[in-house]
Amino acid sequence: MRFNPSLVIINSTGVDRLDWLAEGKTTNSKPSLLDINYHSYNVDDECLHNDPKAIVAEHPSYAPKYFSEPITGIAEHLDRHPITRLKAEPKDKLKKLVDHHASLSVDPFNRILANSLLVTMGKLLDNFGANYIILSDNIKLAQILPEQNILPINLADLALELPDSRGTGHISESGHIMVANHLQQHISKYNLY
Repeated sequence: MRFNPSLVIINSTGVDRLDWLAEGKTTNSKPSLLDINYHSYNVDDECLHNDPKAIVAEHPSYAPKYFSEPITGIAEHLDRHPITRLKAEPKDKLKKLVDHHASLSVDPFNRILANSLLVTMGKLLDNFGANYIILSDNIKLAQILPEQNILPINLADLALELPDSRGTGHISESGHIMVANHLQQHISKYNLY
């Protein structure tokens, strides 16, 4: 099989996630995907037939007990934009989880690891002769990779600036349109497609 895309767009997601037992739930077994609270993630009805979360939620052994959330989503829920699926979780419990994570966090190492993976991905795509754009406002990446391959956008900050209306912790439709417009301008500027 030959790899020959016209353009690859790359973005890293938040590496820091917390997984915890939902308020009022107990367990005596190791967690599995069938224990994550997929039913509480708002998904557009027309996407349900393609959504792996919906497939898991329909499994006969599905028994949601755990939350799995990015730290940024929990912080957003606590500070500015309540996330519907977290409303039943006590705020003091969530704050303790975030504070505990911060006390253990090795964020500089995680950033180095994420940057290494993005640079490696870029170099592999260079070997295939593929055009690519990495969405990142990380200055160190811009020092390593060619300017045409970096679009300085921070999607985590954008999600805080332009949150969606469903309280999922993701970017709103207008935020997606803004990113798409920046991508189109970048693609045109560097003749990438």
